Amino acid sequence: MSDPGVKKRLTDLTKEALDDGAFGAPWWRITNAQGETERFFGSDRWEHVCDFMGETFLGYFPGEAKSEMARL
Repeated sequence: MSDPGVKKRLTDLTKEALDDGAFGAPWWRITNAQGETERFFGSDRWEHVCDFMGETFLGYFPGEAKSEMARL
C-alpha cells in the first residue's frame, strides 16, 4: 500500500465501485454475451449470476450428492 501507484489504483477502483452503486462487498458488475450489464451484491448470488450469464448453476458444491448439499 505504500506504493503510490497501488494506492492510486485502489482509490480509483473504489471510486468507480461507489459511482456504480456499490454498497458492500462482494460487488460485481457483469456483462453477458448479449452486452447487457447487471450488478450483483453478496456471496450467495451465484444462481442469479449464472442465470444472467445463461449458464446452469451446479450448486455450491457440484461434486457432492444433493443429500449432502441439503445439510448446509
